[in-house]
Amino acid sequence: MTTEINDINVIPDYLREEYFNQILLQLFDETVKLRELQVIPQKSFGNYCSDIYRVTLKYALNDNKSKDGESAVTRAEERVLNVLVKDLFDNLTSISNEQFMYANVLLEINKTLLSCGRKQVSPTVYHAIKNNRETHFFEDLTPRGYVIRPRTTGYNEDETRLLFKRLGEYHAASLIFKEAHPGIEGEMREFYAVSDPALELFIEDHMYDNIEYVVKIIETWPGYESIIAKMRKNTREVFRSKFLPLFDRTQAKLNIVLHGDMWIANLLLKYNSKDGSAEDAVFLDYQNSSCGSPAFDIHNLFMTSVQLPVMVQSYDDIIAHYYAAFRSTLIALKYPAERIPALQCILDELRRTDYFNYYLLIFPFAQTMLGDELVKGMNFNTLHDEKRLTANRVNIYANERVLETYKYMLKAFDERGLLD
Repeated sequence: MTTEINDINVIPDYLREEYFNQILLQLFDETVKLRELQVIPQKSFGNYCSDIYRVTLKYALNDNKSKDGESAVTRAEERVLNVLVKDLFDNLTSISNEQFMYANVLLEINKTLLSCGRKQVSPTVYHAIKNNRETHFFEDLTPRGYVIRPRTTGYNEDETRLLFKRLGEYHAASLIFKEAHPGIEGEMREFYAVSDPALELFIEDHMYDNIEYVVKIIETWPGYESIIAKMRKNTREVFRSKFLPLFDRTQAKLNIVLHGDMWIANLLLKYNSKDGSAEDAVFLDYQNSSCGSPAFDIHNLFMTSVQLPVMVQSYDDIIAHYYAAFRSTLIALKYPAERIPALQCILDELRRTDYFNYYLLIFPFAQTMLGDELVKGMNFNTLHDEKRLTANRVNIYANERVLETYKYMLKAFDERGLLD
């Protein structure tokens, strides 16, 4: 067998031949011979939490010998399996729920969705390892036409509608799963800012520093004087007093198992080859999953990844579209009609958690808009590098889409009382 590793000097243990033989034996009930293994590291383009590798396996399904002792399987009969390997960084493994999600939650959710004619919402996991790190071996959906859209462009209305349809389906299956497993929230860590004091401080630091930087820009905008004053009063203590209580599950009218990190780098889209329309979506990266209000996934997707004109013009219609998918999936699964949460329940949760949008605008949305040239090679540790952070902010707040979004959303937030 030949092995090819591109651009790395040492083969990580989790990329050894033995793991890929296990995957092949798991998938096929016959003798499998691994013929060739090619590993290509994927450079970071916004995924700060893990190392990613694309792996191509060339294999044959039997190893019968011909009379002359040579293999009867010719190279023309070789098959190919494409695998994506995700290796979460050591310092994040202890707070990740991804292994739990794939082992205990997503398998059932995907089965539930398939049982009522919907598509599964996550890639198939072939193999998983959890020692000091979390390493997952997924089906690589790229050869099937699934792609991640450019972060700085954002989703148009067609793409947004499809994603919210899929999110509604996922939330419906998630509701059924949670009701069937009433103790599930006790087995998962809470939202990371609630469950980890160091990450809470990390978020506060970035919020505070971004606000200070943004305010200097806004000072040049006529009509934003009162907004500036309110932003400056949103100190660490005020932010903490407003932000952390949002995740109190006892206050939510509806609790499900959330994806927890719905943004453009974690979403794969597939497009119709004839008309170019978006026709399917799959969600990646479940390490931030937790139990809570569906409003957090909805806010996160809208605020970080949807183009501003779509938010401004079609927000209510897309929420209704999401709810229609949520309700129709529950009906298809024979969930009692009288127990299906009403649209008003979703709207109430969106209002109750509205302050989450201020956090999303100031930190996650800003981070998603960092130019590709600065994203290369970034990881979680570089988010603490003050020199690099300064360069990042200059890049982010020179982006016209960022400035237009801030101009509109800060006015909207002020009208909704989020800055008071």
